[in-house]
Amino acid sequence: VIGICVSFVPLITIYLSSVIIKNIKITEKETIVLVICIVCSILIINPFGSSNTNEHTSDNFTFISFLYCLLFVLTFGLRNVYQKKIYGLDVYYSIVIMGIFVIGFCLFINIFVREDLLSNGFKELFSVLIVSVTDYLSLSANVLSVNIGEVALVQQFFYLNLPFTCIISMLLLGESIS
Repeated sequence: VIGICVSFVPLITIYLSSVIIKNIKITEKETIVLVICIVCSILIINPFGSSNTNEHTSDNFTFISFLYCLLFVLTFGLRNVYQKKIYGLDVYYSIVIMGIFVIGFCLFINIFVREDLLSNGFKELFSVLIVSVTDYLSLSANVLSVNIGEVALVQQFFYLNLPFTCIISMLLLGESIS
């Protein structure tokens, strides 16, 4: 269900960009492609036929998790739109400033919840660093693609994350693909 919600990010991005940035229009062809991408995403995710028995997967998709997912979709779409609005700024300046604000916000939240940053071991810290580096690389690539390309075209490629995630998780984690 979360995967299906996330598949709406490009559609929300394109809609918000057509509303906020007035000169961006959505063609009928782009709408058809996005609908096909969402349907294919549902086929890849297969939320109703999943045989996953992982204990971390909850059978009940709570209202709070839906709100978080909705917040993610809306804020990710807005981030893409406003990245396109500031495309005149130097791209690397934007990426560095975004990184600084994200780190600052995370430190603020950390202080607010009084989490001990050093309570975990080196292995856990290294794992989190790998996730952070890959997340920052994907953010950088996303910023570059939104700045250079047309929003509607770039957002269609967002759907490639599903098959790539399946293939990479099969290769690195040994997960099976139906």
